[in-house]
Amino acid sequence: TAAGILVKTTTSIGVISGNIIEQGAGTAIELQDGAYVSITGNTVRKWTKHGIYLNNVSAESRDCSVTGNVIIGVDEADTATYSGIVVQGDRNAVIGNRLDDCDKYCIEIAATADRTLVLGNQCTQHVGTCEGYIVDGGTNTESAHNIVT
Repeated sequence: TAAGILVKTTTSIGVISGNIIEQGAGTAIELQDGAYVSITGNTVRKWTKHGIYLNNVSAESRDCSVTGNVIIGVDEADTATYSGIVVQGDRNAVIGNRLDDCDKYCIEIAATADRTLVLGNQCTQHVGTCEGYIVDGGTNTESAHNIVT
């Protein structure tokens, strides 16, 4: 499949919560152009692409929160291409997630992201080819109290 959970059209106000999403060939949770959507309390394990992807297809992605998720083993093909959480869009928050064995980055803030909050996440790096823990390519990102090991 292309995605475990794919919300493909502009969505305003919603919750993606409490799912166990394991072993797939695409992105586990992809939200395209979402606003005021909470992605919380999900477990993602062994996916070939991104774990959670806030995809800013039409410059509408904003004001979403990614909190309390567990993401283990993304980019299973070890391509150093896909990350645990990828954020595009404005005013999004990534708080209190546990990421382990993410091949490219645990958390990737893209160049199209502005005013992202990255707070209190625990990142354990991949043992193979990897780029790093948290990368900030966005603007006005606030990042604090993240644990990287």
